[in-house]
Amino acid sequence: MDSPIVTCPACEARNRVARRPGTPRCGACHSPLPQPSAGPIVVTDATFRRLVLEADGPVLLDVWAPWCGPCRMLAPVLDALARRAGTGLAIVKLNADENPETVQALGVQGLPTLLLFRSGRIVARHAGFMAGPALAQWLKTAGVHAEAV
Repeated sequence: MDSPIVTCPACEARNRVARRPGTPRCGACHSPLPQPSAGPIVVTDATFRRLVLEADGPVLLDVWAPWCGPCRMLAPVLDALARRAGTGLAIVKLNADENPETVQALGVQGLPTLLLFRSGRIVARHAGFMAGPALAQWLKTAGVHAEAV
């Protein structure tokens, strides 16, 4: 899996940090960085095929943008869902502004857009914010068990 990006609390530089033991340090100011969470994995145009289309199990893709208010409201819901063990569901995020090729190929027209993939195919699509219980119900309807967050 790709290494997550962690923002340095001292200088706000973005750092790609491997999930491994030890304290990571900022590449710019060398301050200690927080450990990456077990939250959603960031995908890009370059990694989309491998991390989403070729994934073994179901994948929930969040297409978002940093300027999008509903996207920012959805982020903690997806973070909590990603941290829950036993869902069998991979949760990934795609920044729409930085990855226009994939956004266009998926036909995304509104943000946030949630796409549920199985075996490389979209099996469910939802545009707009969803609270935790509604998201859990939407996933259940699509055949994925997830506790409400």
